[in-house]
Amino acid sequence: MTYLNTENMPVLIGLLVAAIAVVIAVILFVRNLRKTADSRNISTVIKKYSDAYERDVVFPDGIGGYFFIDYLILLPGRILALNISRMAGYVFGGDNIEIWTQVENNKSAKFKNPLEDVKHFVKLAAEQLKFDGITARVLFDSKSEFPKGVPEGVLQLANFNENMTAWAAEKTAADATKKAWDKLSALLSESRERYNKETGAV
Repeated sequence: MTYLNTENMPVLIGLLVAAIAVVIAVILFVRNLRKTADSRNISTVIKKYSDAYERDVVFPDGIGGYFFIDYLILLPGRILALNISRMAGYVFGGDNIEIWTQVENNKSAKFKNPLEDVKHFVKLAAEQLKFDGITARVLFDSKSEFPKGVPEGVLQLANFNENMTAWAAEKTAADATKKAWDKLSALLSESRERYNKETGAV
């Protein structure tokens, strides 16, 4: 008959607890990597092709509120205003359709056309800068599909690197684009300062 050595029980329990903790930590780490893979991919592509960029942009909407844009990206021949959508499942919509539909796990939901805000921002910024080389886009990550076709103005993560490669190859109007970017950067600094004062943000 075999008897457990009770003197070693605390050590064995400690080793078991440590092993479980390691397994849980690895699982959480892998899950976090998967969860943030799209964000890291987007950031890598932007850093690779942009001459400069701004994140989490705040800009007055002209009627007392603000636009919030995820990225403003300086490319050789244009400025890209980019919002990121993390909408999962099937997405149905169009450039001029006000309400879009998301279908996930056989459940549907309605949401506002995500192109509207970024397009309005581009229109207002272009008027202030007297520069028409600003492009409005919404980038959908890898969790979304467009079974009825991709609306104009929408980018998909699978093709994002290809899109940026093409835009980075544009060399026309590079000087005008850089001048517009410098003016826009100054406006963004003023806007952020005003927003922080109004909201009490640090």
